[in-house]
Amino acid sequence: MSLSKKLLSFVLPLLMMIAFVKLPTSATEISTNCPPPEPTTRVTIHKVVGTSEFTLKDHNGSQLSTQQIAALGTNAVENNTGVEFTLWKVPAGTVVTSLNDKTVDYLNNTYKSVNPKVVQAGTEYSIDNGTYYVRETKHPATLKSSSGVPFIMELPALNVNSNGYLSDLHLYPKNVIENDMPEIDKDVQTKDNDHVSYDVGADFDYLIYPKVPKGIESYTKFEIRDTLDSKLDYLDSITVTYNGVTFSKGNDYLLYQNPRGFTLTFTAAGLQKLAKNRPATETLKDLEIKYRARINNTATMGENIYNNATLIYNNGYNSCEKDVPDIKRPEVHTGGRQFIKVDNITQTYLEALKTATFVVKNSENKYMKTDQGKVSWVPNISDATKISLNPADGSFEVAGLAYGNNGEESTYSLVEVDVPVGYIKMNDFSFKISASSYGNKTSISDNTKVTNVKKPNIPQTGGIGSIIFLAAGLLIMGSAVVALKRKKKLEN
Repeated sequence: MSLSKKLLSFVLPLLMMIAFVKLPTSATEISTNCPPPEPTTRVTIHKVVGTSEFTLKDHNGSQLSTQQIAALGTNAVENNTGVEFTLWKVPAGTVVTSLNDKTVDYLNNTYKSVNPKVVQAGTEYSIDNGTYYVRETKHPATLKSSSGVPFIMELPALNVNSNGYLSDLHLYPKNVIENDMPEIDKDVQTKDNDHVSYDVGADFDYLIYPKVPKGIESYTKFEIRDTLDSKLDYLDSITVTYNGVTFSKGNDYLLYQNPRGFTLTFTAAGLQKLAKNRPATETLKDLEIKYRARINNTATMGENIYNNATLIYNNGYNSCEKDVPDIKRPEVHTGGRQFIKVDNITQTYLEALKTATFVVKNSENKYMKTDQGKVSWVPNISDATKISLNPADGSFEVAGLAYGNNGEESTYSLVEVDVPVGYIKMNDFSFKISASSYGNKTSISDNTKVTNVKKPNIPQTGGIGSIIFLAAGLLIMGSAVVALKRKKKLEN
C-alpha cells in the first residue's frame, strides 16, 4: 500500500472522531526515510462522554490527558464502562457510509473474522495491519447520540510528522449522556402533601418518589437513604411499587434498617424490573417507597419537624447524591397549651384548688387518653386520662395535639372532673391549639388562666339566735291578738 493511501486512511477515522491534522498534499512530501511498519499496531479506543454534542478538535493520535479531555467542553470525561466496539476487516478503500446500514449478520457473513473481533473501550489491543470497519455495538442505555462511530480504521497509521508510523494509536469517539437525570421528592400521608399535623404517637405514612430515568437498567447503583429526625419514630412497614407493580425485598431490593431509618438498594434484577415497567410515554408513573412513622414525645410543641430523603446513584459515568429540595421537604407538627388554675376573686392560684382535675375533649366530643406517650381518643369520659395540677403553683399543660395542617388553629375543651371543695364546677373551657399556643413561657403568669368560682357564703340556720327571733315574733303576735279581743269587748 502506498504511503499516501496510508496517510489518507489515518486522516479519515480521526476526522470522524475528534480531530484532524495538517497533512502533506502529495506522496512526494512524505519522507523517503520512513522505516517500514511493524506488522501490528497497539490500538486503544477510548470513550468520551459529555452532556451535549461535541465540536471536533485537532488530534494527533496520542493519548489525551484528563485535562485535555475536559477541554473538549460539554463536561467531557473519559468513561469506558460498559462500552464495546466490533471490528470487521474490509477491503482497502471501503467507504464507511456504504456499511452503516448493514446488519451485524450481514457484516459477519460478508467479511473476514478478525482477532480480536470485539474490543472493550479503554483497553489496549495489538491489531494486525489492514483496513477495518469499526462499529460501537454495546453501550449503557444512559448514552444516546454518538460522534465518530462507525468509522474506517487503516493500520499502520502515519505519525504527525509523516516520517514514521504510530506504534500506539489512541482514538476518541464520543457519546452524549441522556439528559434524564434521577430526582427525588418526598411527601407525607398523600402525594404532593408537605404539611400535616398529628397527635403525638399517631401513625402516618411518608412517601418517597425517586424518578426512574432512561437507561436505569445500566445503572450500577440506585439507592435511597432516609434518616429520621430524633423527634420522629421509624415504624418500618416499607412497601415499594412502580407503575402498579409491587417489588419484593431480597429479590428486587436490599433493605438495611436501624432505629432511625433505612437504606434501600435496588438489585440488578430490581433495576431491570424498573426498566421493564418504565412507560414509553412521557407521562411517567412514580416509583413509590412508603413507610410508617410517628411523632414522639420529645417533639417541641408548635415546631415543624422536617424530613429529608437522599438518592444515591451511579449511571456508569457519574456518581451522585441528591437530596429532596428544601422547598419540597415535608414537615409534620404537633401543639399544646399551658394553663394555670386560679381563684375567681384573687385571680391567683390558691392551695384549695389543688385537687382539681380535667380531661380534654375534641370537636368530635371524644376524650383524650394518653398511654406511654401516645395520644388516642375515646368516647367515654370515664376512660379518659385525667390531668392534675402541679400542687406547688397550680400549673398544668396539654401537649401533643394536632392542629391545622397549614398552621390553622384547632379547638378543644377542658372538662372539669374533680371540683375543688368550696368551688362551683366550671363550665367546659374552650381553648385553641396553634403553632404559637404553647409558646416560650417565661413566667407562669403567662399561662392561660382557668378560673374556679367560690360557692356563695349563705348563713347557717337552726341556731339559738333563730329560736330567740322566733319567740319574740310569737310574743308580738300574741299581744296583738289580746289587744284585738279587748277592743271588741269594749265596743259591745
